[in-house]
Amino acid sequence: MADYKNIFELVKHFKDRSKNLASRSPGILKNLKKLKFRLGEFYWADDSDALSPDLEWVNCGKDFPSGKLVLMETSAGLFRGQTDAYSPCYPRAFRDFPLVRRPRELSEEYRVKFLASQAKTLWYIFLLHKHPAVHRARSLNIKMSSGVIAQHYGMSTPYLDLTQSIEIASFFACCEYRDNEWQPRSTGKGVIYLFSSISDAGLIGLVTFPRPVLQKAQFVFLPFGVDFEKLPQVKKFVFNHTLEGARHYLELFNSGKDLFPEDPAEDIAKDIVASGSIPKDFVVDALLRFGCIPENLEKTLSIFKDNLNKYCNLTVGDNVPIEFTDDHIKRAGDALAKHAKRFDDFKGWVRPVRVSR
Repeated sequence: MADYKNIFELVKHFKDRSKNLASRSPGILKNLKKLKFRLGEFYWADDSDALSPDLEWVNCGKDFPSGKLVLMETSAGLFRGQTDAYSPCYPRAFRDFPLVRRPRELSEEYRVKFLASQAKTLWYIFLLHKHPAVHRARSLNIKMSSGVIAQHYGMSTPYLDLTQSIEIASFFACCEYRDNEWQPRSTGKGVIYLFSSISDAGLIGLVTFPRPVLQKAQFVFLPFGVDFEKLPQVKKFVFNHTLEGARHYLELFNSGKDLFPEDPAEDIAKDIVASGSIPKDFVVDALLRFGCIPENLEKTLSIFKDNLNKYCNLTVGDNVPIEFTDDHIKRAGDALAKHAKRFDDFKGWVRPVRVSR
């Protein structure tokens, strides 16, 4: 961990580091001329990005019916910005629970709260499939993780957001969401994490939802009890908050509007989080996913309903009126159209893989 007097000094450190790597790494386009095919995961890249010296680009275009190619944007690492350092650093699904290795080790109260949050996430993912962005992805043969998309709209998941952009990470490190708007943080210490092993990250790849696209988002999956700060791939950089630095990044991203475009998917997520009832189908799904024996389902469900009301003041319903309306779908389609060119130019995939030297 290193301390920096302000965010500008820290960002300069990362940019100097990238220039140094670029000087030691061959250009992406040069490498593309001598690529071989291998299956794997995907990054979005532009020509100016450089890989770390132990990575090379591999053409994965043949894995898709189009047989075309697109460059995917990456850097020598991924970033995460926070206005405060939290130790331990857990994804949203585990933040309010004691340190355990698996859900069944939780107390009855915490286990019920965890299962309730996961049932709501499963509910959201089900509704998400009606979003125009999902239909657009299918038409382009783009495979997206619904769970990762749900994470970006505020649902409880085991994923932690990362970004390929130090500038975007700096926004999240310097600005906090209060009173329904992004505001500058001027006191205390912020933190930026460098996740140095991009081959170990989870990759969103090309998605049709504007929010993760604009945030140049990637992610890391963390099981129960795993602290992000303790991962060997993570380095922590602390800086002093200043009003000048926070205002710079707030203005750079138009008070957050350039990173959080209007999207009804967020409205649906907020409605589900606030709902006092969860549809039975998604409660059953959550119970079965997290250890309920099917033969004991009826009894387990009955007990769970009582505990859900006791610990969470929630009920299990058969028909809960939260849905993508015609207005939601129209607004989502309009928002999607603003970013359509990114997908009109879609041509395929490449990814970096680790190579022995």
